[in-house]
Amino acid sequence: MEVSRLVCDVVRDLALPVKNASEIATSLHTVMTVLFGPDYKSETIELSDDSAVILIRRCPFLTHGHTPGSATERFFPRCMALTLTAVPLLNNTYTARFVRTMCIGDRQCEIKIEVGKPVAEKNPVRKKA
Repeated sequence: MEVSRLVCDVVRDLALPVKNASEIATSLHTVMTVLFGPDYKSETIELSDDSAVILIRRCPFLTHGHTPGSATERFFPRCMALTLTAVPLLNNTYTARFVRTMCIGDRQCEIKIEVGKPVAEKNPVRKKA
């Protein structure tokens, strides 16, 4: 099973709210703690209804014998894929982007959740003139 789908299943099963950016961030924190254990420490900063930042202070992937920088190749692509796909699955109005990452040596991870840009249609219907 795809991990981002697992995140959505846990959110649904626990009836966690995902109506705005802050709710998505708080729900992600809950799910990540369930999936990765108590070594996952984060907090949410609500910027507005449409924008929030997740600050990850402690990551279980880095606290169990890995040093920042050495885990980049193994963990960051998976973490990024999980986060970037889970957010729009939880609420398709929102997207996520990484601002800072501990895997490349930053003190903490910062993930911004905000209203996404509308996706352009692949084959737009053109009106006849």
